[in-house]
Amino acid sequence: MRPLRAASPAATTLLLWTFWLGASATRYSEDQCDWAGSGLTQQQQSKSVQQVYFRCVEGTLEWKYPRGALRIVLEHGTSGRDFKGCVQADRTFSGANVYLEEDEKLKLIIQDGESADNLERLRCFSSKDGRTALYVEAAAHLTGAEAVVKRVVTLKYELQLVTHRHFGEDDFKECRPCNDTELLTAFCSSDFVVKARIKSVTNNADTKESTLELSASQVLRQKETIFAANSHGHHHGLVRTPLKCGVQRGEGQFLITGSIHFGKARLGCAPRFKEFKKLAEYATRTGRNMCNMEEVISGKDDL
Repeated sequence: MRPLRAASPAATTLLLWTFWLGASATRYSEDQCDWAGSGLTQQQQSKSVQQVYFRCVEGTLEWKYPRGALRIVLEHGTSGRDFKGCVQADRTFSGANVYLEEDEKLKLIIQDGESADNLERLRCFSSKDGRTALYVEAAAHLTGAEAVVKRVVTLKYELQLVTHRHFGEDDFKECRPCNDTELLTAFCSSDFVVKARIKSVTNNADTKESTLELSASQVLRQKETIFAANSHGHHHGLVRTPLKCGVQRGEGQFLITGSIHFGKARLGCAPRFKEFKKLAEYATRTGRNMCNMEEVISGKDDL
């Protein structure tokens, strides 16, 4: 692995911002979800900045033999509404640095040469006036044999309107439990809802995530197959949450809810099942329920 090159953040920001302002721009990929391109189609000494426009909720960018730079503009469809988003680099990401345009400055979020585990970490952001821009700059010009080594910049992105809770690591500043309204909303709208025990919690300092191994006795909903059944009728699955939340293994049954991003389950609200059952009974009795909660109300409070 090539060592990381240290640089002054202020100098890098000034250099790249000046480079973007002075470079020629070409428009690409408007209203598409995915983009693929190659630096081999550009002049080797070119300082052009290719503009890439995405107006989808998710997609992929693949840039082979990176040269010059890309400016990626993200919008959540044509609504103009603000959103939260995350990008994730492929484990084989190589040949470029990725910056987030923030208050007319460039913030380095992915550096060429990071470890494979670190590359898988989500880099999240919030839009401003319904738009976010990323700046992807090819690494320092290579010469000789290194110039023809295949390097590929692969990024996946996902966007979600700000009405959703627990999307991206920035939403976990407090890592607080959900209130009653959030619990009811999570039960009715989450990508997955299961009644489960926490078998183990594994922490990963590189990805800054904790992984919960769950054994679910009941799968109430899952948009994708996160929890697979075993021969004993239980479902097993892995759910991730930020390491800084300090999640620990607890005894008993929990109602686990969450969202699925980049093919992985991420923790949302996770009350104890018997406590949520009481809330579901009260919400149904008083008409506060947002969906049918009979499966929870009729469920056993097994320990």
